[in-house]
Amino acid sequence: MLKGEFDAAVDEWKAHCSGNKYSSSASVYMDCDAARRIAGMGPAALPLIREKYSGDDDDAFFAIAGWAAIVGAIVGDEFSVPAEIKGRVSTVRDYTIRWLDDNMGKYIRP
Repeated sequence: MLKGEFDAAVDEWKAHCSGNKYSSSASVYMDCDAARRIAGMGPAALPLIREKYSGDDDDAFFAIAGWAAIVGAIVGDEFSVPAEIKGRVSTVRDYTIRWLDDNMGKYIRP
């Protein structure tokens, strides 16, 4: 059930963000109910977010600020994109993937 809710919220979130694809401000992406719903799913959403990074529909706006902002909203200060890589799409994407791979287990119960 979570996957269906997650996918529906992602579709709604993409529609919200479609006019802001090139903003580097996380607040642009987070200022909608869909983003808040995804973050509200808590740590259970982390594997689904990681899966999105492996999919074909991983748009740049999610890689720059969107998914990173959601991960930060879920885990708090445990995750943040270093200032020196902000705005570098592939570097932020790779950093977030590595962080999820290395840390997701702390938040997900087997």
